[in-house]
Amino acid sequence: MKVKKAAGAGLSTAAAAGQGPSAATPIPDMTSPLGPQEMKVIPEIMRALVAAARVIKLYPLKSKSVAKILNLLLRTLQQFFALQRVLTFSQAGDTLLVNGEKLDTSGIAEFRGLTDTFISLLDEIGLESLTFLETISIHQLETFIGVLGNLPETDANPDFWKVLAREQGLSAIVFDQQLYEIQVAHSLSAGNVEAAAGVLPMAMPSGLRDEPIAPEHFEKYLQRLPEQVHDLFVDGKPAMVEQAVCRVYLGLQEHELGMRKKVIDVWRNLLDRLTLAYQQDFAKILIDPLLIEFGIEKEPKLIVEMASLLSRLVTLFIQFVEYPLASRVLGHIEKQFQKFKKAKDSNTQLFARNMNRSLESQAQGFLVEDLKSADPGRQRNAAQLLGSLGAAVMPVLIEIIQRENDYRARQIAASLLEKLGPKAVERLKHLMVLEISAEERARILEIIATLTSDLKTELFHALGDEDANVRRAAYRVVERLENSQVIEWLQEFLQSRKPALAASAVKCLGKLRPPNIEADLIALLNSTDDDQLRIACCRALGQIAKPLCIDSLLKFLQPQRAFFFRKAQNSQLRAASAFALGQISHSKASQSLARFVDDRDPRVREIARKAQASATPQSASGG
Repeated sequence: MKVKKAAGAGLSTAAAAGQGPSAATPIPDMTSPLGPQEMKVIPEIMRALVAAARVIKLYPLKSKSVAKILNLLLRTLQQFFALQRVLTFSQAGDTLLVNGEKLDTSGIAEFRGLTDTFISLLDEIGLESLTFLETISIHQLETFIGVLGNLPETDANPDFWKVLAREQGLSAIVFDQQLYEIQVAHSLSAGNVEAAAGVLPMAMPSGLRDEPIAPEHFEKYLQRLPEQVHDLFVDGKPAMVEQAVCRVYLGLQEHELGMRKKVIDVWRNLLDRLTLAYQQDFAKILIDPLLIEFGIEKEPKLIVEMASLLSRLVTLFIQFVEYPLASRVLGHIEKQFQKFKKAKDSNTQLFARNMNRSLESQAQGFLVEDLKSADPGRQRNAAQLLGSLGAAVMPVLIEIIQRENDYRARQIAASLLEKLGPKAVERLKHLMVLEISAEERARILEIIATLTSDLKTELFHALGDEDANVRRAAYRVVERLENSQVIEWLQEFLQSRKPALAASAVKCLGKLRPPNIEADLIALLNSTDDDQLRIACCRALGQIAKPLCIDSLLKFLQPQRAFFFRKAQNSQLRAASAFALGQISHSKASQSLARFVDDRDPRVREIARKAQASATPQSASGG
């Protein structure tokens, strides 16, 4: 049903209500001519508006279908507001104007049809013009579109839209404003809080800008606020919550410190009272005025309190995958923290503890889950958010590498850690030699070689570790690095008094097979009294498989009577010697094994018989 135009059409809603600037007052032009980028976005905004007006008649306001189109509408509006500060659609006869400019639809039949449909929509809802300001929020869009789905069955009161705007707090949607040059007090930019100091959020109705809460009523206003905000959310009036919050910040700096702190306490208590979904809605409403106050507050202890509250909001934003908002807030927190450090403020350590504690708790869990997700978009957003935190995120990244089983998450964390510089990598290396669990050491080892090759000390500890998983992880690091420096470290480790470390070095050298290493391994085999180290040497010599190794291997395969001065020969050592000889393709090795075809040890016997069987065809062929 068509809604009649309100009295005073052609004026802004605020002006018609007697709250805006005088009509005689010149209004500065806050727009510039539309360029190609704006013209690319405008049709998308029009399509989204038309689609929203249709969908709301089919589905409830809180349905997924409506939420999807509203989020699309908000995103396209935000794209436009990155280029312009105001967007006005207005009718001039059968022509649609955008910010006072006639749209050129010549040669584009689809665009002409869209323009006609949009004009029909304006006619249907009884408007000559519809203006969006750059502070538009999802709450105000929900209110506006929700009304479109439930227009009066009969002609509405001429003041319909004006009353709606006033009651619902639609301060970023202006109805029947013919002159689109609206004075916008733009108070906040994502990267420059200081520029907004002393300027009110634009969502604040102009009448309230000049009427802050009287000091004698301020405390009572705060006392009633939690219940009022809760009721407004339940009644579906989030735009009114925006107004209530903005009014708190009018002239707040003129109040004493205790009262300013009480405001922070009220917000904390309010968050505790609201359900999780409303907490997120409230966080999005609170964030802009809170960031402004955060930028202009001078009392260090209160700044730390505000940082703690902001960190709580970050957790909410992360939980609901609002990563751009979370990144923005964290950027402001980091900026203030750097100011504290530069000024050597006594509260710096407290500030740092609050920052780290908040990120290492619930928010970290959400981020880790997204890093582990199979969804590339979620992984990218989480990585982007973590990457925007600077040095403050170092403990989080190290903890992910140390404790998470998911290799992909640890690899992403390692890449982010590398960008923090050498100090970050050194902290991870230092962790390797501390009292952490074997499982954690193994996880770090799986990642650390991608960050640095300077790992001599770390490999020294890991190759000699009692835990087999840690040693295996260290072997993989050695194989991945495989350069002359690593070979030198391993040769040095051969001389270690720790048999386990020397045995691990032997195992690595057997796999890498650097030139002439067999001489070092033979010398170690003949000099050590540790059977496990001898076994490692035999296996490595078998991998190298050079004839030079035969005599030394045979020595440990000989019967005990030939070595009466030694303790009883270890059966594992004999089996390792036999196996190594079996790997050497040389007649001397085969002839040596031929003596043991009837050995008492079945393992040795089997190896010797296989060697003899392999050697016989070769001899026959040679004859």
